[in-house]
Amino acid sequence: MWRKSFLLFLLFSFLFAGLAQARGFSDPTFDMDQLKMNNEVIYEYKAPLQFILTRELDRIQAFFKKMADALHAVLIWDSSHRTISLIKPDVQMVTATTVGKKEDRFVIAGPFSKVKKGEFLDSFYVYTEVENLPDEDVELRLDVDTPGSAGKDEFKVTPGVVKNSGEDAWISFQVSNARFNQAGSYKFRLQMKIPSLGETFYTIAEKKIESR
Repeated sequence: MWRKSFLLFLLFSFLFAGLAQARGFSDPTFDMDQLKMNNEVIYEYKAPLQFILTRELDRIQAFFKKMADALHAVLIWDSSHRTISLIKPDVQMVTATTVGKKEDRFVIAGPFSKVKKGEFLDSFYVYTEVENLPDEDVELRLDVDTPGSAGKDEFKVTPGVVKNSGEDAWISFQVSNARFNQAGSYKFRLQMKIPSLGETFYTIAEKKIESR
């Protein structure tokens, strides 16, 4: 319940923050009948809820997109049915020196989130647990964003893309040849591609390693 309340709070905060900048009221208008999260209706208005805008429709779409990005959620805009859907899998991410298996269970050793500037790791692991995935085959990958320009063979991730057909996924990504030459945040983003939405990979979670 708290997730729904928080989502609605963010939704209307983003909306009215933008509308508060308006100097007058004019067309076009935007109608929304439903707001969904993971196929569950969390807001519904029998008569269309109308927001009066002073700029083009893409302005209000930008607010929803910004909110979805902040939540690491996938936004689906269905203008024909006046419905906004958010897909937000539950994700846990851990960075560790070793991730192995014992009796079909993952065993994590040496979790960490900080390194010294200039430190080199031959390899480490990013373990991910994902629940509440969409009800279709999806692809998952780990994207790495470094503060500076990483070398061609640095921060190599294996496996590259993982196909998953269930509601849950447990994946251990190995990151090789990691040189933390720059101070700052090294971001490891779990991304998902939903075939029915095209070829885009959407970020659904992020884990940081701080280099100091």
